[in-house]
Amino acid sequence: MSGDGGKELSRRGALRVLGGAGVVALIGCGGDGVGTSTSTGTGTGSASGASCVLTPEETVGPYFVDEKLNRSDLTTNTTDANVVDGIPLALTLTIMNYSGSGCSKLAGALVDIWQADAGGVYSDEASEHTSGQTYLRGYQITDSSGVVKFKTIIPGWYSGRTVHIHVMIRTTTTTGATAFEFTTQLFFDQTIIDAIFTTVSPYSSRGVPDTTNGADNIYESATQLTLQTASGGGYTAAMTLGVQT
Repeated sequence: MSGDGGKELSRRGALRVLGGAGVVALIGCGGDGVGTSTSTGTGTGSASGASCVLTPEETVGPYFVDEKLNRSDLTTNTTDANVVDGIPLALTLTIMNYSGSGCSKLAGALVDIWQADAGGVYSDEASEHTSGQTYLRGYQITDSSGVVKFKTIIPGWYSGRTVHIHVMIRTTTTTGATAFEFTTQLFFDQTIIDAIFTTVSPYSSRGVPDTTNGADNIYESATQLTLQTASGGGYTAAMTLGVQT
């Protein structure tokens, strides 16, 4: 199986800050315990009093399919053991809009996530022999607080990439056309990943990923999730992301 490393030909790279064309992501607007990132020093002072910290946009990758599945539970409608037996992850994302005056909650945005199952396989991909399956894909619309929530699992790995989840944020016009699109990827602490893939089934059947965070040319510490143990098993994680629309 070939990974994103060979197909994602280039990163969309450096920050596009403030007056620049395009979009930026921002991390840390809500104090959600995300990984270390670098402040521009110009994004402070929002309506909520939070500090805006900008991070790079990431490439979409080869496995996005616009399934138009409006659902929060991405583990339904499948008997794939690499989904059903995966480690549960309750993921909360808060989406913020950046302007010169600071951050504001972005309501009404479509937030898609997609990822591999515990075996490192994406659904609805002919190359993965999963055409017609739709596990671990779906979108939610941000509420008045800019929040979406998903029930998913810890992803598996595939050759050439560290463990990750894709996120796409879109806004639409009144006619339904896409007005704005931003994509990033979420990552995991290497120590936790190594422990999972060494000791926990079904992840352990494949062993640790062949590409670490440090060796992955797309990895960004700024979008590394901080996992918290959930009372019912599995993990929870929350992150604040933002865009300059």
